[in-house]
Amino acid sequence: ARISVTRSVIRYTTNAVRVASPSNIGNSRINLGSSLVADNEWAWVVFGTGATFASLGDNQISGNGGVSGTRSALPPD
Repeated sequence: ARISVTRSVIRYTTNAVRVASPSNIGNSRINLGSSLVADNEWAWVVFGTGATFASLGDNQISGNGGVSGTRSALPPD
């Protein structure tokens, strides 16, 4: 599954971005661009070998409690 999110505000949540590949079966991907991720308990949580969080690099990410997993760079077209 793949989800692309652009020009959005994600604030005051537990997990702003959560990508999971339960039991390491299949692939899950979230692409995020031109968005604000602020004041959440976790900015992102990524788990499972098939899970990917890709950031376009133009997001504002601040004031969050922590991160879990890796954020990958998504090059612009």
